[in-house]
Amino acid sequence: MSHSGDDSFSDAAEECYNAEFRSYPDDAWYNVRVLFAGNSGDKMRVKYDNFSDDYDNIFIADSFKSAYEVYDFIGRFRKASAQLQDPDCSMVVKGMRVCSSDSFGNDDVRFYDAIIDERKCAPRPLSAVWPLRGIEFGCASKQEETDLGGDKNLHKILVQNLEKELSSSTVSEFIHKQTSITTRVYIFPSLPWEPYTNGVIMMNCQKDLERLLGFLQNPNHFIASLNGRPWVATEKLLTNDHWTLMLSSPNKLLNRKVAGLNNELKVVCYGTKEYNKAKELRDLFLQFIEHQRGLYKKLRMEERNIS
Repeated sequence: MSHSGDDSFSDAAEECYNAEFRSYPDDAWYNVRVLFAGNSGDKMRVKYDNFSDDYDNIFIADSFKSAYEVYDFIGRFRKASAQLQDPDCSMVVKGMRVCSSDSFGNDDVRFYDAIIDERKCAPRPLSAVWPLRGIEFGCASKQEETDLGGDKNLHKILVQNLEKELSSSTVSEFIHKQTSITTRVYIFPSLPWEPYTNGVIMMNCQKDLERLLGFLQNPNHFIASLNGRPWVATEKLLTNDHWTLMLSSPNKLLNRKVAGLNNELKVVCYGTKEYNKAKELRDLFLQFIEHQRGLYKKLRMEERNIS
């Protein structure tokens, strides 16, 4: 990241700060617009709303040292956040992700992603945003608060091919770091001869479900363990799915808090050796699962023939 006096940046688009950028120095979100320069558009200027040109950031394509740096850079941009209005406050629940302001002085207000810690209902308009700790909204609605403690209305994603020593907390923390989505994770036990295990990721919000599934199924990267074992997120779970029924049983599994040696995760990006290895392992796993399904069908048919 650098600043330059180059004024040759093109601004063909209307001057509109309709995007947000998470700044490198403080990780806060700012309204920005983007300009390009260079023969092939290999220079990008990020201009901040209500800041002078002295605060502009210039990024040069050649300055990125790895595919991961490019991926991280892309993830720092998003559409401008919609302001929460009074009629929307009934949708605010504990555990919901919001973009909230935090004050560092009289004229220094910054915006960060935060999680709703508490909601209080009061006969007053939504006229303020609270700091990161104990965010509250004034709501006229008496809608019952929900959190990730109840499974009935949660949205779920099945993730297969996990390391057997992976902990639930590691998965939740990794997902939140990469996407800012709050989740609850259950890791299922596996048989001794199985080299992998499976898990279910749960969240409150349908939009978060779609966004997380898009992240997990993005063809440009894989989520993998340090050993290179890639996650396989194949499906959203239905209410009557056997995985979901296991979660709702009286003997429901607790989050696995004790981690083993293979308890770290990473994003491996397209164009790297790690990506190629992860893709081969993913394809091999999918072939194995399909073969396994065929064997189960054959077993059922032969059992019926015996009876």
